[in-house]
This record gives sequence, C-alpha cells and structure tokens, in this order.
Amino acid sequence: MVSVTRLLVILLVGFANANQNNKWNDFPFPYDTQVKEWKFLHQEPEITVHDVLATEPTDTQDIMYELITRVLGDVSYASQFRFQLISAASGQHPETRAPIFLPQSRADHPIWSKYSSSSLDLIELDNDGSHIILRGTSTIALAVAFNWYLEDVCNTTYDWRTYTVDVPSSSLLPLPSYQRKQRSVPIMYHQNVCTVSYSFAFFDWTAWQKHLDWMAMQGINLPLAFNGQEYIWSKTFARFGLNTTHLASFFAGPAFYAWQRMGNVQGWGGPLREEEIVSQYHLQLKILARMATFGMTPALTCFAGHVPAALSVLYPDADTVRGPDWCGFPDPYCCVTLLNATDPLFFEIGRVFIEIQSKYFGASHIYQCDSFNEMTPPSSDVNFLQSYSRYMYQAMKASDEDAVWLMQGWLFLETFWDNVTVPAFLSGVPDDGMIILDLKSEASPIYNKYNSYFGKPFIWNTLHNFGGRDGIGGNLPAISTGFVAALNYPSTSIVGIGTTMEGIWQNYIVYQFTNEMGYKTQAVSNFTAYAAKYARTRYGLPHSVSSGGDSTQVTDAVVSAWIQLVDALYEMGDTAQTSLVAGLPGLNLQSLNHDPMTVQSVWRNFVRVGNALQNVAKFRYDLVDVTRQALTDIFSVYYEEFNSAFARGNVPEMQGFGEILLGITSDLDEILLTDIHWMLGDWIDAARAQTNDTSNNNDAKNWYEFNARMQITLWGYHYSLNNYAEKQWGDIIGTYYAPQWQMFINYSTECVENGQTYSQSTFSQMNYESITLPWSTSIGGYHHTPQSDTISVACKLYKKWNLNGDTSCV
Repeated sequence: MVSVTRLLVILLVGFANANQNNKWNDFPFPYDTQVKEWKFLHQEPEITVHDVLATEPTDTQDIMYELITRVLGDVSYASQFRFQLISAASGQHPETRAPIFLPQSRADHPIWSKYSSSSLDLIELDNDGSHIILRGTSTIALAVAFNWYLEDVCNTTYDWRTYTVDVPSSSLLPLPSYQRKQRSVPIMYHQNVCTVSYSFAFFDWTAWQKHLDWMAMQGINLPLAFNGQEYIWSKTFARFGLNTTHLASFFAGPAFYAWQRMGNVQGWGGPLREEEIVSQYHLQLKILARMATFGMTPALTCFAGHVPAALSVLYPDADTVRGPDWCGFPDPYCCVTLLNATDPLFFEIGRVFIEIQSKYFGASHIYQCDSFNEMTPPSSDVNFLQSYSRYMYQAMKASDEDAVWLMQGWLFLETFWDNVTVPAFLSGVPDDGMIILDLKSEASPIYNKYNSYFGKPFIWNTLHNFGGRDGIGGNLPAISTGFVAALNYPSTSIVGIGTTMEGIWQNYIVYQFTNEMGYKTQAVSNFTAYAAKYARTRYGLPHSVSSGGDSTQVTDAVVSAWIQLVDALYEMGDTAQTSLVAGLPGLNLQSLNHDPMTVQSVWRNFVRVGNALQNVAKFRYDLVDVTRQALTDIFSVYYEEFNSAFARGNVPEMQGFGEILLGITSDLDEILLTDIHWMLGDWIDAARAQTNDTSNNNDAKNWYEFNARMQITLWGYHYSLNNYAEKQWGDIIGTYYAPQWQMFINYSTECVENGQTYSQSTFSQMNYESITLPWSTSIGGYHHTPQSDTISVACKLYKKWNLNGDTSCV
C-alpha cells in the first residue's frame, strides 16, 4: 500500500512535471517538444567498452601499422616502417622516483606510477638501411615518432581540420637519420569542457577516428572523454527514482551538453531524445576502446552536485539550493538545483555514478568535474570549503580507491578566491588525489599566485580561444616562456602541458606549438626559423609544388608569408581578434588591433602561389583563411569611415560606405563557400546526420539542426550570449550577418535623415524579431557542397580589394 507521504510526493512530482512540460510552449522551436519515454532506463545495454575493446588490435606492431595506413592511405607505406618498444633505462631517464606528493605506501598507484618523472617518454628515429625505424617507450611514443618523422623528414604534417598529409611522390619514403627526444613533462592533456560542444558536438566515428589518430601522433595521453555520459547519468538518477520526464527537462540538447554538465543551464536545446543518448553511448565505447589501444588515459566525469529539480521533491530532506542565474537565462532554463556535497545523498549519488560508469566504460581513475564553475560558493568559511571538496572527493573514492579528481583552476580567477579560500578548498583533497588544470596559463596563469597550488599537481595549458571563433592571431613567445617558467618555478608541481581551447579549427600553429613545447625544456628563441619550418611542413614543401611551378620561388613566398604572420600576429595578445562582420552591428565598435597592410602582404604571397599549390588541401584551407582575414580587415577600415560619416551626419557618405560594407560581406561569403571546411553546411549536415529518423517531417533532424544553428548564433533564449560562438562560415555570413548589417545601415541612416537618436536597444530588438530569431529557428536554405574554386575566387577578390595597388595575382 502506498503511504500518504509517498502519495503526496508522487503528486508533487507530477505537478512539477506538468510545470516542466509547459516550458517548451513559449519559444518557436522548429520540432516536436513532446517528451517520449526512454526505454533504455531500465534495460541493460547489449555491449560495454569491454566488448568493443575485444575488437581492437592488441599488438603494438598491428596498432602502428593500422595507424600509418589510415594516415597515409596506402598499406605499402606502412610496410616500410619498423617499430621498436624500448625501456626507460635505454633512454637514460632521470632517476626513477615516485612523485614527491605520493605516499610510499601507494607507489603502485595506477595513475602516478604511469605519469611520474620515470615515465618521460623517449622517442627515437633511425634506419637499418632499408626501413624506417621508430622507437619509443610506449605506443603513444611510437605514434609521436611517426609524426616526428613526417614533419622532420617528409616535410608534412597531419592537422586537425583537413587530416591530410603531403608526402613525397616516390613509392619509397626517405630514410631518417638517428635522432632522439624526450618529453619534458609526463602528461599531455587535450580539450576544454566546452570543446565537446563547440567542436565535437556532431562528430561521428569517422571524424573521431581521425582526431584520435591526430591526438596519438601529438603525444596526447590524457584527453577528456565526455561522450555518452547522459546514458550513465540517466541510469544513475533512475536508481534514485527519477523518470524520463524529470530527466528530459534536465539534460540540454546535444549542442549545449557542456553547460548543462557544469550546472550553468538545464533543458536548453531539449528535450533530449533516447536515440541521441543511446547513440552517444555507443560512440563513447568506440572512443574509449581506441584511447585504450593507444595507451591514453581518458578523463571521465563524476558527480558535482547538479541534479534535476524533481530530486528535491522526491527527497524533501535533502540539502539542495536553487543555483544562481547564469548569463541571463530565464526560468526554467536557469538556476540548476545543487545538492550540497555534505549531504549523505551526495555521497550515494556520486558513488553509484562511478560504479555504473566503471561497469559500462571501465575505470580510468581520473574524473573531471567542477563544483563552482563561474559561480560563487555560498560561503567563504574555510571549514565549509574544506569539507565541500573533501566530500566531493570521498564520493569518487567510494567506488574507486585510486580516484584522481581533475579540476579546472578557472574558478580561482574570481575575486572570491584568495590566499585563504584557495588553500582551504584544496586542503580537502590529498595531493595525490587531484590534478588542477591551470586553464589559461599562456595569459593568466594561476599556479604562480598560489605557490604552485600549494603542492597539488597541475597541468600548464594554452586556452587562447573562446567559442571556436575565427580570427588569425596568438602569442607564441608567451607560450614558450610561460611553460619554461612553470618548469623552473620554485618547488613546482607541474606534471603536464595541454591545449584547452574552447573550439578547435582555428590558429592551428598555436596548438601545435604548445604540444611541441611538451618535448622542450628551453624557450624557443628564433621564431623566424620556427615560422619557416612550420610553413614548409604545413604544405609539404618543396615536393608538393605542382609540375611547372618553381619550387624555390613558391617555397620562398610561403615562408615569407608565415614569417610575417608570426612576427605580426602570433607575437601579440593572448587571443585572436574576431571580426566586426560576424557580430551584432552597432556604432563605435572595436578597431583593428593590427596593421591591415601586414595581412595584405601575406595575402599577396598566398595568391601568387595558388596555382602551384592547388592540390594541397591545407594550403587551400589557409588561402581561404588569409582571404577571410584580409576582407574582414578591410571591412573594419570602411566601418570606421561609415561610423565617422554617421558622426558628421553625412547621409550620402553613409550610403556609399554602407554599399561597400555589404559588398565585402557578399565577397566574403563567396570565398568561404569554396571550401567545405569553411561552410555552414558542413556543420549542419553533420548535425542532421546524427539520426536516420525521417518520420514526422524529419522532426529529429530538425531538432539537431536547431541545436547546430542556435549555438553559433543567439546561443541562448534571447541575447544571453549572442554571437559568443560566432563563425565566419559560408552561408552564415550571407544569410545571417549580411542582412543584419543591411538593417543596421538602413536604420542608422534613417536616424540621421529624420533627426532621431540612434538606439542600440531598438535596433537589437528589431534585429532579434526580424533576423536572428527567425534564422536561428529556421530549417534548410544553405549549401551542401563547395560552390566554386578557391584559387580562382581568391585571385578575383585580391584584384578587387587589395590595398597593395596590384592588378594581377602574379
């Protein structure tokens, strides 16, 4: 018989569910928001990671042969390699010792015995007269040796966008001379908790397989592995009485997983669908199996206290609080319920989560989660802060004695944290139980403000990018000197280096350079030489020059261009400047932070060698990028003229400059539409391909498209984070940003003509109602394939817009 108390709880939860369902009614979602029952909640999966691992190769030779065949695309190349695993002793490693913070009784810790000063991978290149010999102390080290061979001997590199290489045309690859290098720190980390949404949201296995190969070749041995966790959360919360309706309104849509997982928002982009949860689970199994094959340690997740609101009703005695509003999100998408870590229920949920996760995904022993990401703790009391972190860690250890908490140090940038609150919070966890991600070390290091985190091991990272925005720029010297400074910091507790960009697919040189520092102990002093080497390896020079081209002239031109780029744009600031084009129009916007003539000179060199490098995918990609940068620079120049004309009240000049601005946006769209990697269609098609369900007028596909569009435009319910993840892609410029600039030009001109005061809020509201909201919730209307040839369009636009006075591209 159901007790009166239990019946009351059921009724209250039902009432809460009804209110939650109403949340979907006041926004023009282009898909059915009806929640459908999740059958998997109370069913066991057909397979776990252990089943997929059984299909992976286990022999190092086979692993490497398959990697090389995937990258080079020809099995005959793979047969020219020989692989040799070597011991640490043969590499004359530093004296074997456990980390200073590890108690002797735990010297066999599965993480710290692997990532200590005695495990600094050694990599060697050699030959036996007829074969290329790759040596390394691990499978990852052999993959690094392969990448090193490609870059130093074949003058080519495997990047994270085109995933192509340009090797010499001979059937026999060149033999390397003997070379050796070693890691400077045992760990190389990859990803930001936001990267999973800004870049990987719609990755399928084909895309993941390429990226995992790239990761191995870079030497990344500690990546985030966040796919499929909604499956585990669902199973966990079901154990505590929550059902489909509770969970569907709690989980965000696939483009917004990152922020729901951090407790910033809930339900936005949902309701989440069973097909998505299950497919991500199966994708995660493949990802984890391949990571294990390479010898990587995946960082899984753990419980940070964020729970569905219905949990407070089911457990009325639980110590829960309504979280703060994040970035202006309204109810019911904001204010995620937080369960206090000191509550016994927190311990139970945390324990059960890792138990279930380990059952299906395996035990990695490293768990990433954050308790107060971009949120202020409810108390600064040192006992509270210490107990909070201690209880969080104990929940992890309850199911994994060797648990290590991987925590972002991002929260310590907030003014709440100081030399009292930081050590209090950190003291709740033993030194061997935590790794801190010093998230933006290249610009805002935190370790040196808090005495190397008071002994807690940390990873030095390059963040550099927010939202995956486009714009050429970075600061290579800051990365070089900053990392070496961390190595030499008094009593340093550094254990790794990493890349923590919010989005990939931009400024590849910044992240490749960061990874390369993981094999150095001294700062780079000659960036001219570095730029020249980077240019040659990126495009496979000189052997990739088409027949009839002058390989010396082509190489010199490209090298000169990259030296200019590095000198002017990659030795300044900490992030690239985004373009005015891909932003909310208005008056008195930011000015350029660099001389546009530098990019003009680079553009000239690129278009002059276009025909000679037309078969090199990375060159074509970069030619679009350089042309894009040149056009957006020119846009900024003419925007200043338009702004000045407005200030003078000169309507004819405003109209003239306005026409120029719109002409630039049209031409910008044209060049972007010549390369699939620069097209909106690549992003949305990947999203729609996540499902084969074509029922109900493609409703499921429309749901994915809404997520894809919303994230890169409005982002939130209104103007919460508008254009935060802006993209300069073909079709989004032409169909989304160009109409906004047209409206802005018309409105500001009318204000001058009619003697009215320009109102940004009035314009923003018109823009929202007429353009941004309709576009973000629309379906279709974009190109699926490139529309023209990059080389010819870039030349045409150079002749039209260059500021060098050139009338040709030669």
